[in-house]
Amino acid sequence: MILGLSACASLHDGTADPWPVDLPPLGFFLAAYEQDTKLHEEQSLEEYLYWVRKFYEGTTLYPRGWNDITEDLLAAAGEGAPIEARERRLYRLGRGIAAEWSKANNVRLVDEGHLSVWGVAAGRAVNEGNVDETLDFIASDLEKLLAEELPTDAITADRYHEPDPDDWFAF
Repeated sequence: MILGLSACASLHDGTADPWPVDLPPLGFFLAAYEQDTKLHEEQSLEEYLYWVRKFYEGTTLYPRGWNDITEDLLAAAGEGAPIEARERRLYRLGRGIAAEWSKANNVRLVDEGHLSVWGVAAGRAVNEGNVDETLDFIASDLEKLLAEELPTDAITADRYHEPDPDDWFAF
């Protein structure tokens, strides 16, 4: 726990960028890091938090992060539609995915392939009008992955939608 407290202090004392206000609280990710003792041997807290931020903010290779995807999925609710439940669902789902994906490659259970499959599924759900159902399915699969009740290779495009024979990049 001392590691988490000292990291928290260094992130707010001017020696590092402050934690962005448009991300879930830093404490959530500090706790996630602290709970995974195997991760401590593979990755520093600073590196882990770097990847959490990249998940939400995007990277050079993938400039659209979770914050952008969340905006798109909230907009898909349509004018006048209640979006509070979807917003809560996206918040919880993003936290869960980020906490696991940001871990070192040889420790994590969620990888880039999963992000790609889930991103395509969410995009298709917007077009098909079943965003909430798709988000629930992704959240259920994430929970099963983390509990090791679902093998990581079970997360494929055809699990979420009919394959598109013209999609060269489908997983």
